[in-house]
Amino acid sequence: MKNEGEGVEKAFPRKQIARGILVGGMMLSAAGCKPAQSEKAVNAVLAVEPTISLVTDLPTPTTMPEPTKTIEPTLVPEPVAFEKERELTRGVMEKYGFVDEEKLSDEYWNRIKEGIDKYGPAKRVIAFEFHGDDYSMYGGAYSMMPEKFEGQMRYLLENEYHFVTGPELVGYVDGWLTLPARSVIMTTDSGAASMKSLPRMTALFETLKSEYGYAPHFNSYIWTKDMTSEESIGCADNRCWEAFDKALHSGFFSIGTHTESHDYFAEFTVEQGLVDLEQSRQEIKDNLGVTVNGITWPFESCPITWMNQLKDHGFTYAYGGWSRSLGQGYTYPNDKLAFCLPRIFPPNPNGMSGRPAGQTLEQMLKTMEEYVPLK
Repeated sequence: MKNEGEGVEKAFPRKQIARGILVGGMMLSAAGCKPAQSEKAVNAVLAVEPTISLVTDLPTPTTMPEPTKTIEPTLVPEPVAFEKERELTRGVMEKYGFVDEEKLSDEYWNRIKEGIDKYGPAKRVIAFEFHGDDYSMYGGAYSMMPEKFEGQMRYLLENEYHFVTGPELVGYVDGWLTLPARSVIMTTDSGAASMKSLPRMTALFETLKSEYGYAPHFNSYIWTKDMTSEESIGCADNRCWEAFDKALHSGFFSIGTHTESHDYFAEFTVEQGLVDLEQSRQEIKDNLGVTVNGITWPFESCPITWMNQLKDHGFTYAYGGWSRSLGQGYTYPNDKLAFCLPRIFPPNPNGMSGRPAGQTLEQMLKTMEEYVPLK
């Protein structure tokens, strides 16, 4: 491409350019900017040495914009699962006297959240009544064997059931804690007769935890009579209380009371009942360092006339037995029957429950999730 000034220089060499400007092929005079009238005039103009040079417009320099500053994104922390509920649970643990940090951890509560996300929130929860892992009552209609017990625990773990702890049970009954629909409340009435089953259950739960990543949790209610060397030869050298202390610190058990006398509390006055319960609770406090807030009634004998007064004495809930129809024999949030909650029997070694009669574990769990509102 030719330079714009090349043609001008050929027609009018620089030495011959006078004071004038060529515009559109016509020479304008510097004086009056009138068209040149003749060749003579043009020659006269060209004879003069130029006093100005041809000006070529230069591009206006472009101002470069300042570089844009990169704005670092603000990192919003992930919300803590059940933050408020965890603090309330910690408060229950502190009042109880045993704070289990593992059950306050992110991993633990994220698993609860995952259970709710996957299966929905629990509208009611089944509570099973055990007496350790080896027993036979009512002519075998209510019985258990260690190998069958292990099979039931494995079934619940494989199907991702959450095992409700004592502090969580307080929150669920009071209505401030949501649990996964696949939750179970495992209760066991225990005492001096539990010296074989309790260590065996603890060892099993250790094994299951290593296999499944989490373990069953039982709420153990202690019949405090005959738990000392003076009362029972089987508890010599503080053997019985030490076994429960190991169970408590394993993290697999929450502790409650099965009373001191193991009597029919429906026949007690409130004064008699409170004396008995306070004695049992004090013995547990003296030996395990925890202040219990849950009860299981001996012979499922709920003291209907005065049981609701227990709230004023530091208790939150109590379990009876067949206290509702079997179709509604569950624990509900904000349960109005908090001090006579129903319990169901786990399947016997033949695979069938005695309450409700003839049902398998799978059938009982399925019925729980088929919610029927309380009347």
